[in-house]
Amino acid sequence: MRGQSKNSPLCEAGQHMLGGIYGGLRHDLTRLRRDCAPGSPLDIVIVALAQTIRRFFDAVEQFDLTTLRCDSRDPDWLAFESALRTLRKSIGFQIKALADSYSIPPQGEFSAYLPQGSDGSA
Repeated sequence: MRGQSKNSPLCEAGQHMLGGIYGGLRHDLTRLRRDCAPGSPLDIVIVALAQTIRRFFDAVEQFDLTTLRCDSRDPDWLAFESALRTLRKSIGFQIKALADSYSIPPQGEFSAYLPQGSDGSA
């Protein structure tokens, strides 16, 4: 968070934006969870997604997203990019587990991004 104190108006705007996004996701996941059987594959994935998203928001809340720019020399950008990469990878594993639990083969472009099974299948 170079150049911005945690209480600056720009940083507060970024925090408000993140809080709104996280609050909306949390609400949506909670609503979805009400509609599925406890302990079902979908329930397990929803819980895991909520935890993954919380970890991501915890990791990036320190950054002022209104000023953060893609810059390979900026340690803030590198930390944000790492957190985003971790989020994407974790969500990929969760989607793969959900698809496998319902015997749904991933198709199209999306399948190229999912983790491969132990037998080499998507």
